[in-house]
Amino acid sequence: MTRLKTRVWRVAAVALLAPWLGAAHLQASWTSLDYPESASTVAWGVDGDSIVGWYVDADSIVHGFLRDTTGWTRLDYPGASQTYALRIDGGKVVGFYRDAVGVSHGFLRDPTGWTRLDYPGASETYARGVDGERIVGGYKDALGSHGFVYEGTSWKTLDYPSSMNTTAADISASNIVGYYEVSSSWHGLIYDGTGWASLDYPDSAAINTFARSVDGDRVVGFYDSIDGLLTSSHGFVYDGTHWVSLGDYPGGTNTRPEGIDGINIVGWYRGADHRDHGFLFELPEPATLSLLALGGLAVMHRRGRRASRGRLVRIRKV
Repeated sequence: MTRLKTRVWRVAAVALLAPWLGAAHLQASWTSLDYPESASTVAWGVDGDSIVGWYVDADSIVHGFLRDTTGWTRLDYPGASQTYALRIDGGKVVGFYRDAVGVSHGFLRDPTGWTRLDYPGASETYARGVDGERIVGGYKDALGSHGFVYEGTSWKTLDYPSSMNTTAADISASNIVGYYEVSSSWHGLIYDGTGWASLDYPDSAAINTFARSVDGDRVVGFYDSIDGLLTSSHGFVYDGTHWVSLGDYPGGTNTRPEGIDGINIVGWYRGADHRDHGFLFELPEPATLSLLALGGLAVMHRRGRRASRGRLVRIRKV
């Protein structure tokens, strides 16, 4: 039996036990990612063989990075005090930087150079996701935090209904994912351009849910749970019907998936050395979440919304 087949068998076995386990747990391959000689590394976005994120150097300065088949490349917005690369789509990288006085501005880096992105009238802007010509993220003003969609010339505000704060974290085709705050609790969200769906990880110990990235019909993110006197974070994958727990990086804690592309998931975790490390997580083939359905489990916790054929969710206006 090949290594790949062994992985698939393990996942299928978990699926058969899923009705007794609640949200299924996934077993697959993990790879730690550390920018050379960095004090800490955070991987955030992935597109094919390219991964972006940021790292902290020995002088506690934050730099963006691009890791691809040629190696590691440092990314610094011109004149910035700190640069955070968050998402990549082809030759486009988006993120945000802090200027000399610590104010945050979004950016787009493409083959033509760097472009500053500021939501009109905002005090700070954060570009977090890109798909073709559309960029999503968040901005701050006197009323709080808001999501946005930017299409090159026009800006649109995104606020989850009745929320205190909203952030758009990523975009794939018509679906935007992110998170919003109500009464000091955070919930994941999906917005399809006309309506909203709320996402909460189906575990009684989960106190917050953050949807961080979307690719096709898969959403990744993390949920916070209270473990004794401590709050910790754990990763998940959601396909519109099933929830799958990624657990934690082996030997690590506070595992936070931040980006997905195909079978590749990137993020970061806290190591036993008390430092942050990036990771690459590879889902087994074939489609893992379909295998999980063999167990007869459809763990759902979506506040009255149903899955639809051919789309991530059927969303109704709220």
